[in-house]
Amino acid sequence: MRLRKSVAALFAAAVAPVLIATAGPAGATEDADTRTSPAVEAETQASDADRIETMIVGGRDATQDYPFIATLVRPDGSLGCSGSLVDENWVVTAAHCVYGGRADGSNLRVGSINGHEGGTVVDFTEIVIHPDYDDSEVTRIDMDIALLRLESPVPDAQPITLQARRPTDDQYGLLLGWGQQCAEPGGCGQADILQELDVLIDNRLGCESGFNSETELCHVAAAGTGPCYGDSGGPVLAERSGFTYLAGLTARMGYPGENGGSPWCGEGVTIATDVSAHYGWIQSHISA
Repeated sequence: MRLRKSVAALFAAAVAPVLIATAGPAGATEDADTRTSPAVEAETQASDADRIETMIVGGRDATQDYPFIATLVRPDGSLGCSGSLVDENWVVTAAHCVYGGRADGSNLRVGSINGHEGGTVVDFTEIVIHPDYDDSEVTRIDMDIALLRLESPVPDAQPITLQARRPTDDQYGLLLGWGQQCAEPGGCGQADILQELDVLIDNRLGCESGFNSETELCHVAAAGTGPCYGDSGGPVLAERSGFTYLAGLTARMGYPGENGGSPWCGEGVTIATDVSAHYGWIQSHISA
């Protein structure tokens, strides 16, 4: 599997104003509603940032199948957090998505970009939360990762590749999720079709909210766009030597909300759990 060839070309100019805006705790405030779909062969002098499609916040419907993608489906049929198939019997997601009975009664849909149909629906029989995760922390600092053991193997499984080496700074990636598509916390529902969003991964971007550069990744999207509530646990993909691998799991905003409230989406940097930092822990369970 390859990431879209246009990621670097499209995103390089689009992210430039965001890198400046995210030097402080809040991000850029450009109105995302003024953007239009990216042109394949641009014939104007408009910036790439003005050609990014507005719909995660500011993403686009999935442009390809992702056979490893997973979503928690609640008993009422609504979608929970996302995850990634890393073995025919295991899905990895964020710990805060399943901690303390939050996933009780849920099952998983694996391999469909439509959160409500297709793919394989399977129950999970065990939740393995990283032993150093502490949900009592207000910002859920660090080690936000969990594994779900599936009741039965996924037929014709195509797990996402894992690597023990983290992405380099200044590397482009692709974020996937079914989270809400408006910036205000709780202001709208989640997407039905999996959303994609181009991001720049770079731990020098100034993530806050208890960011740990040893075990987490900091990334940023174009101004006015970014992951949102409901995207937790979803994959951040990157490429190395022509192969796509699972670089991170969406964890939390990397900037505070106003007056102690929840941050609005698309206003700055985002924190993801660094999968490479937990490579050994993951392998110890899925290979047991």
